[in-house]
Amino acid sequence: MWEENFDQLNTDRWQPEQSSYGDGNGERQCYRPENVTVAGGKLILTARHETYSCPRTGTRTVTSGMVRSRGLSFSPGQAIEFRVKLTPADPDDQAGLWPAVWASSRTGDGWPRGGEMDWLEVMTAENPRRSMHSIHYADPSADHALKHRGAYSTATAAMMLSL
Repeated sequence: MWEENFDQLNTDRWQPEQSSYGDGNGERQCYRPENVTVAGGKLILTARHETYSCPRTGTRTVTSGMVRSRGLSFSPGQAIEFRVKLTPADPDDQAGLWPAVWASSRTGDGWPRGGEMDWLEVMTAENPRRSMHSIHYADPSADHALKHRGAYSTATAAMMLSL
């Protein structure tokens, strides 16, 4: 059991990412540690339009922030609670952003056998008023299986979520 209030970025728990992780989804960003900050008890991940040479994948025109947990785990029956505030949906400025909160196991012979839970994904290019909640797993034949549901709001992606 643990709690994180982001008084500072505890690098024993959180590792800022430097990569183009997400290329399999056609994502355009390069994750940079410089786009990860902590202020006022909040973890802030900032997307920027900027030209940047991303390791192993070449030049990108969008950067963003991502953190990976280190040594953190949870078990069935434990609760996970978080609050997320997304920036306002602006088609001229945010088309293609994909804010997300998710967890994926490093065990189980790789994805999807280890499983993945997407608690929040807002694919702004598709619909900034829809958030998706998904579970990815391997079915009995070891193929990728997916259960998901969309939640729609009359507000844009600027909603405050508490799950």
